[in-house]
Amino acid sequence: MGKTFMRSLMVSLMVIIGAVSFASAAVTPFARRGVSDRWVTWRVDALLHDDNRYDYREVRVKTKDKVVTLKGSVMTDYEKAHAVLVAGDIPGVKAVTDEIIVAEPVDPDIALMKRVRSEIVQDPLLKIIALDVDAKDGAVTLYGIVRDSEQKERVDELVHGIPGVKALADEILLE
Repeated sequence: MGKTFMRSLMVSLMVIIGAVSFASAAVTPFARRGVSDRWVTWRVDALLHDDNRYDYREVRVKTKDKVVTLKGSVMTDYEKAHAVLVAGDIPGVKAVTDEIIVAEPVDPDIALMKRVRSEIVQDPLLKIIALDVDAKDGAVTLYGIVRDSEQKERVDELVHGIPGVKALADEILLE
């Protein structure tokens, strides 16, 4: 074998060994330490607040010894259960302490918004990408994004069937 072949073989092996060593060095400290409480808190908070289908503005996340505590309020039991599920699915989480309360609105418009949001989010046929609901004296306005026109029709049909809805303004966009 020629010197050129041996030299290129040696360079290739050195590159491979270097790459493996670099990757190993980058992964090993993380793997040894595991995830931090701070990272878990950040991840749960990001997943909850970046999901435009739910309203988690009033939910606070704390983590201690890989136990996530959720505090605050949401508008539906479904949102509460979803928040607990999201937190529990994060790698490294040992347990979730659920201190979220479901706020029962006194205002009839807020109660209607709650019913509409809950019905839409829980419908297994709908794949809502983003959702916001406004209500005033029984007139409901929907904002959000759905995948296709059939989804949009399903939302309209569903909302018209909710008690208390007198009118519907649909501002939902197609993806």
